[in-house]
Amino acid sequence: MAHGERGQHPGGAGQLGPGALLPALAGPPLVPGQAGLARAGAWFRRYGLWSLLFAWLPVVGDPLTFVGGIFRVNVWVFLLLVGAGKAARYAAVVLAVQGVLGAP
Repeated sequence: MAHGERGQHPGGAGQLGPGALLPALAGPPLVPGQAGLARAGAWFRRYGLWSLLFAWLPVVGDPLTFVGGIFRVNVWVFLLLVGAGKAARYAAVVLAVQGVLGAP
């Protein structure tokens, strides 16, 4: 479990930097307009930090970490939430496999 988490954690953190740099480096059409950013910002302020617990999900996980960068989530809070979510996923997989195989 620890090996899988060790590989996944830097992957999620790798999205934080580019997300933080995107608004400064790119303009339209890559960055949504003010209205779009305001809407996304309101959603992220309401659910965003806790949504980082789901950074392990296929399809939506990478965009969540990227948006965390755009909205400049504190790096330590980011690492804690992303790490906790990914560790919980690996713990669930280990428990499921042990249950199926009957391993102690």
